[in-house]
Amino acid sequence: SMKFQLQNMHTMSELNFTGNCLKGSRPMLCFDKKFNSSPELQLVKELLTQVFAVPARHVRSQPFVDRVYSFNLADGRIWFRHYQVITPNAQQDNELRKDISKKGADSNDLVEIGPRFVMNPIKMFTGSFGGATLFANAKYVSPNTIRAQEKKQQALEAQERMLKSHEKKERALNRPEIRDELQEIFQNPAADLDSDDDAADSKEEAQSDDDSVDSDDDN
Repeated sequence: SMKFQLQNMHTMSELNFTGNCLKGSRPMLCFDKKFNSSPELQLVKELLTQVFAVPARHVRSQPFVDRVYSFNLADGRIWFRHYQVITPNAQQDNELRKDISKKGADSNDLVEIGPRFVMNPIKMFTGSFGGATLFANAKYVSPNTIRAQEKKQQALEAQERMLKSHEKKERALNRPEIRDELQEIFQNPAADLDSDDDAADSKEEAQSDDDSVDSDDDN
């Protein structure tokens, strides 16, 4: 048995692909040539074949094949795709008949119909869901470890933002106050004019009082 982590799962309803294979048809399995590069991958290929392939001469198997299961290796993961085999009717379309005669027998088209997903291998065991470990993926990182790293990174970013905020407040408090020499002049011009008028009026009143006192002395 083998343990996988299923990633990037997309159902047929989410993808909305065109194409529709016949119900009950047998799938054709297509494996990447990299599956033959090591004994572990050969065993993975055999496991996937036993899981997805239809047993030979099964009582419910149908006598036609119109879809393909594709298994590709990339970035240490197994990428699954589901395609429908579309065979053009050359008897009804002359252009298709000419195209098939040029391309040969391999002129069938593949249309993806979903679902699609990615399998990240974790461990391979000798028994069913247990036993001795035959293979372990050294590059596998568990989701709990990823979440812990993300939380730690978020805490560090929050702490850094808090330190920057405190530093900004301290700089604002320690910033020297710059006195504007023209601020007092243009602070309230109307009040300055009123004060000048009041001073002029008081000066005129004082001068008139002095004149009246001088006239009294003359008399």
